[in-house]
Order: sequence, then structure tokens, then C-alpha cells
Amino acid sequence: MNKKVEITLLAAILLFAFFIRIYALGNAPFWIDESISYLIQEQCITEHLFSIIFRHFS
Repeated sequence: MNKKVEITLLAAILLFAFFIRIYALGNAPFWIDESISYLIQEQCITEHLFSIIFRHFS
């Protein structure tokens, strides 16, 4: 591939990536939302298990 074409292609990819990053800058990243959902779900399961165990041994 021609060196000029490679540089142009690289510049286009970088500009596209920069545009996507700037466009969604105000939004929370997907992984943060998923992490929060996981922690809430984990806490609910833990509380439910403790309540079952506590009732069983009370």
C-alpha cells in the first residue's frame, strides 16, 4: 500500500474515533452502568440469603 494512502487512512480512522468520543462525552460509559447493576443485584441476593439463613437458625 502506498505510504500516502496509509497515512490518509490512519488520519481518517483517528478523526472518526475522536468524533465518536466527543459525541458521547456526556454519557456514562456502558461498563459503569453494568457495574452498578451488578452491584445492586449482588447486594439484593446477599441480603436475601442472609434473611433465609437467619430465619432458619432463629
